[in-house]
Amino acid sequence: MRKALVAIAAAGILLAACAQETTPTSQSSGGAPNCDASSMPVTAPGHLTVATDSPAFSPWFRHNDPSNGQGYESAVAYAVAQKMGFAPQQVHWTVEPFAKSFAPGPKHFDFAIEQISITPEREQAVSFSEGYYDDRQALIGVKGPGTSPSGDRSPPRSQREGARRAASLAPA
Repeated sequence: MRKALVAIAAAGILLAACAQETTPTSQSSGGAPNCDASSMPVTAPGHLTVATDSPAFSPWFRHNDPSNGQGYESAVAYAVAQKMGFAPQQVHWTVEPFAKSFAPGPKHFDFAIEQISITPEREQAVSFSEGYYDDRQALIGVKGPGTSPSGDRSPPRSQREGARRAASLAPA
């Protein structure tokens, strides 16, 4: 599986909405050609609403504050916003619980950006961008009875497993 950066797919859709035939003189500084933030089909006119869960974990965000521009996903969201013609003060963050961000139904944000594994079920509900890193899963345990150094990938029978609720390895 791969992790998705939902932001890029959403940005492409929004950028396509303002794409027009352009001349070299019609390109604004910092944004896409003829792309005016005030004409974008966004949730709140003149603002780009970006969703993520809380807490927002490091290194993706710093200090549980997506709006500070620190951390990988926060920086990516602001870079996408800039390409779309939005100034940093026009980017509004909202909390969207992890499992709700990719659930079917209307959304109150323009795009979500967080670590969401792409699964066939989730692809039926939302559009994903290309993944931005490989999210191979691993099982780590203390060496001892019930563990196997042989590379056996079957789940240990006598061990308990744990995963974040609604994560790819856990039932929703």
